[in-house]
Amino acid sequence: MASFGRARLAAAVALGLVLLGLTAAVPAHADPPPPAQPLPPGTEWVPARCATGAVDEYALDSIAGSTYLRLSGWIHPCAEGSPNGFVVIRYYADQGMRNAPAAYASLDAPTAFQLVVPLSRSATRGALTAVCVAFAENGRVACFRLDPGGQGEVSTVAPISTDDPRVRVRVGAAPVAGTDPTCGTCV
Repeated sequence: MASFGRARLAAAVALGLVLLGLTAAVPAHADPPPPAQPLPPGTEWVPARCATGAVDEYALDSIAGSTYLRLSGWIHPCAEGSPNGFVVIRYYADQGMRNAPAAYASLDAPTAFQLVVPLSRSATRGALTAVCVAFAENGRVACFRLDPGGQGEVSTVAPISTDDPRVRVRVGAAPVAGTDPTCGTCV
């Protein structure tokens, strides 16, 4: 009986070592995707026909009295065509406005991004209702609703469907106005 117990223990230890060896042979995590960079000035945006992606982390932040949405994630365009970048689209009640595109680091692998999106109220468009990371004007990989707080400030943010009614409006390019001196990484 004692030898049967030792045999079972030896078999369990051997199985444990085999499993340990199998898990040790697989890397704990893959290399992070390369980061996104802005498209060179004057480069025309070529949207992707399709893409996959996700926002892994999001948070509201306040910088110098202004509210910002921080987005961290990845995007990977499909192999069709020759896309060169992705955008953040800010949605108002009746229109979306896209920023200048960020370049894909590679078409063969996901591109990581860490974006800071200003959430200020527009004098002509009113309050923001949603923000999306998009591979085309009508192609989105992740969207967030913005619920206003007191005095026009954003108080809450939450993920929404990429087909939510708030994001099914006409989209245009935001005019290029100077840079925001309080935010070097804003889009």
